[in-house]
Amino acid sequence: MSSSRIFSLVLFLSLLLTFLLGCTPRPQTWPPPAETTPAASWHIDTARFQSSAHGNIACETCHPDISTADGHPETENLLLAATEMYDYSRCATCHPEEYAAYERGVHAEARANPAAVRIDAAPPTCGDCHTAHYATPESRAELLVSVNETCRRCHPEEAESYEHNYHGKAALLGYEQTATCTDCHGAHEVHALYDADEALAACSRCHPQANEQMASFTIHAQETLNVAPDDPNADNYVLFFWVKLFFTVLVVSVLAFFYTHTGLWFLRSLHERLKGGHHDH
Repeated sequence: MSSSRIFSLVLFLSLLLTFLLGCTPRPQTWPPPAETTPAASWHIDTARFQSSAHGNIACETCHPDISTADGHPETENLLLAATEMYDYSRCATCHPEEYAAYERGVHAEARANPAAVRIDAAPPTCGDCHTAHYATPESRAELLVSVNETCRRCHPEEAESYEHNYHGKAALLGYEQTATCTDCHGAHEVHALYDADEALAACSRCHPQANEQMASFTIHAQETLNVAPDDPNADNYVLFFWVKLFFTVLVVSVLAFFYTHTGLWFLRSLHERLKGGHHDH
């Protein structure tokens, strides 16, 4: 077999292998949460609670209206999530700074004006992000996973775009110095970062040399034509859609031509070999 035929065969097999490997399912980015008692359940796993950060606090400290003599609460309330029934302003008793910061953030602002929120569920309060009965200290690596999963419940598109960004990919690879949601948006005093000055301040915490151009980078990019008219990034999302479509068509067309050309070249070489020909290129 001539060198040109060997080269074409190796090239074709290499491209085929690359294509097959590229089509294999992508492993799950973030591990699913453990099968445990839901945080919003009325049932309390006492063993887990006693080993949590609040395990040494008496129930009456957070639930002053509880009474063992009165039995269970109203049965119709058992159909609701426990987090919807609790008054989380009581958290300010032990966590005054955190609760004051929460009230300055966009979550509290959204609860005060729910009509302005573009989500189906009610804006979150303490119990939506924290498991009061089962909270335990977390390592930085565990925090990178848990924060992303927590924010995903209300912001699935942003969580997905985070995973495709450098920060999310670095977290997936176990690099603990990368940023997660709360590093940029804040943990209690949460900001949407639509304001240019706020975005620059967030970037500057890890990138002291950051400038306005860097802060204007669209982190949670979406490629869609279905955008909310009041979204400040609406024009960018539409542009991203058309750019992605153009390059997708371009790449697929080039690869289709290349694979077809290589395949035909290989078949011709095979045909020449079988019939005993010596036509080389």
